Amino acid sequence: NELLRHIAERSAQPFSRYSLEELLSLQEFSPEERYRHLDGVLHVGISRIVVLLQDLPLGFGSTPPIRRVIRDYVQDLHDLRGSPPHDPERFERCILAIFARHRGMMAQVAAGLGDFQASLRAFGPGLPAARCADPEAVPALRRIEEVLDEFFTVRTTLRLLIAHCLQLRPDGPHGAELQLRAPRGRGEASRSRHVGAICLDTRPSLILVEAFQHAQYMCRREFGRAPQLLVNGVPAKDYLLAGGLDGPESRFPYVDIHLYFVFFEVVRSALLTSVRKAGPGGEPEPVHASLITGTSLCSENERTVKITDSGEGVSREDVRRVFSYFYCTGAAAGAGAVCLLAAGQQGA
Repeated sequence: NELLRHIAERSAQPFSRYSLEELLSLQEFSPEERYRHLDGVLHVGISRIVVLLQDLPLGFGSTPPIRRVIRDYVQDLHDLRGSPPHDPERFERCILAIFARHRGMMAQVAAGLGDFQASLRAFGPGLPAARCADPEAVPALRRIEEVLDEFFTVRTTLRLLIAHCLQLRPDGPHGAELQLRAPRGRGEASRSRHVGAICLDTRPSLILVEAFQHAQYMCRREFGRAPQLLVNGVPAKDYLLAGGLDGPESRFPYVDIHLYFVFFEVVRSALLTSVRKAGPGGEPEPVHASLITGTSLCSENERTVKITDSGEGVSREDVRRVFSYFYCTGAAAGAGAVCLLAAGQQGA
């Protein structure tokens, strides 16, 4: 059928990766040129995702949650083919619908991982749980991890490009309209510092503390208490009040909403594990964040933020597996999958 041919042709085309300079250059396009460019990238990226998820070993792509993910992406292509970029109002409605449709995708993929781990038991009672398996020793698991890496890279690029192109409009939506939880720097008063989705003077410490405040609220809601965050040895709130914000040399252009999500997930995990280590009624140890300043990192266009906790830790034998999609410190394989792809990124 025509759609299958379209997917096969587009998935074989190279998929674009974007530098900040390339994203900034899109402001020089006319609105129609920008939408034509976005339309082309969406067709290639979505087709690539469909092919990637279809062609996975051990039945991973056949789990019900992953089948739903694939169907959603096929629906995207149906919608895009009926919404040409030369009709801007119709095209904008289409890409906003695509953006909203995939808001819960992380939870769906997590559920797919859980179902897949459960299905592996059918291969024999002696097979170790996928969360304990070493993907380096099992080629099929390694292939799944490589595909998931590619899937998340393409997905993140497409969502960033949609948000960026929409926000480049003079009357374009900001994070709240896209239902993203945005840092305070995304408010109306500061939109002049943004070009589309890019903040021209991103301040990591401000975003870090705000991500901590949101994660702290979630931790208190779940456990009734939460650790403090010490930034360079100073309580987070005092750090900001004392003028600890990054100096001009430490501010830089970046997609601040992306940095927020990274900080939020890392800090949230640190808070939760610290509370669990303290036990019921115990006082959890603070989480520490080190913002490295005053080095050659600025001239090298790199920044370093180190976040440490006093939580439950990871055994030495598991250290090399901690970045696997199939590993988690949780006891149950299904729970492990969910904790690796934690919900809370509903806007991501």
